[in-house]
Amino acid sequence: MRSPLGIFASWLWARYSTGTGQQIELDAPKTRKRKLDSILTQHGQHYRDALQELFFQQIGSAEVREKSGLELDENDLLARRILHETFDWPKPVRFQEWIKRRNVTFDNYELARIIKSLTHDESLAVGQEVQALLELDRFKDDDYMVEACLTCLASRSHFGGYLAERLEIQDFATLRTYDLPEAHLAAIATSTSAEVAKRLADIAKFSNDPDLFLVAAKATTETNWMPVLTRAKQILNDLPQDTKDGRRLLELIVEKSAGEAEPVLRDFLKPNTPSRCNTVCEVLWYGNPLSQRVLLHLLDDERPIPGCSVNVRDRAASAISHSIESIRFDSDWSKSRREEAVEGRSKGTRTLYEASSKVLRWPTPAFGFQLSTKETPAAESSTTGVSVLG
Repeated sequence: MRSPLGIFASWLWARYSTGTGQQIELDAPKTRKRKLDSILTQHGQHYRDALQELFFQQIGSAEVREKSGLELDENDLLARRILHETFDWPKPVRFQEWIKRRNVTFDNYELARIIKSLTHDESLAVGQEVQALLELDRFKDDDYMVEACLTCLASRSHFGGYLAERLEIQDFATLRTYDLPEAHLAAIATSTSAEVAKRLADIAKFSNDPDLFLVAAKATTETNWMPVLTRAKQILNDLPQDTKDGRRLLELIVEKSAGEAEPVLRDFLKPNTPSRCNTVCEVLWYGNPLSQRVLLHLLDDERPIPGCSVNVRDRAASAISHSIESIRFDSDWSKSRREEAVEGRSKGTRTLYEASSKVLRWPTPAFGFQLSTKETPAAESSTTGVSVLG
């Protein structure tokens, strides 16, 4: 196997070109330097060593051909010119000079970053080098390196079968993230291979791990959403009553199936624990109008949220206020100001109760609250409010 830099040599050679397959031999030195600066700005300074390694490999091969009496081609001459004009190597540029001065030291993280970026071509040679690297014992416990290699291979159609084989696990129901890290599955899931898609569908059908299920579900929702939704509900129902998990799965349901989202969110809230209340507030945090229907009854709930500096009421009020342009709420306000925003004690104040209750047409007994008509001064219009049943 070539050096780690050789893994992406062919890709860099194509990148450092005009984009039409013609090398940049007609470019002036300043233009070549600008292209180099652009690459380094985008990918990092370690690409400087990578490019030099590439050009010196070309020169090394050229010197072997020279000794055999063969004629040098245009790429051989170009490599010397670029190293002299762009990288400031003194003439004559010889491969032996690179051997003397070479100190390319990539740590695993830098190497993984480079490999993870190699997703823009179908190069079989690059893929084979990455596959060989992935199978080395020295990297088998390096999660980031494995993720990078899988990402690179998933972008190449030749490796769909190889990636599918990595998912050939007999019992998806017992599979957990310590067996298959979520990031590794997410990398494989970017593959367009039909074999990989079949394995992901099996994981979505049988997995009981919320994180692995979520990755597989995202990759299969377009063609097979209803079975995925059924499994998602089952996984959510199996979570402990006081769980802090479930947010990302709920977000997927809200995103992919708005019509089914409200009853799923209400079911998730039935254990009525502060942690679950907080999770639903986070799911509906960014202006989702469902917050006015689903979170309204929490405006009477002053229980503290474990690990959070605000209580359930203030968390729900913040989420609801993000969906109502005319009303602001900030949990950093004083207690009296927060209560004013929620309940309203000043004449003419439009409260979160008023704004939200207008979208709540029917009571939901499962949550222990009902609609009631609040008494208001004659000067004010009658408003519908919500009272929590004791």
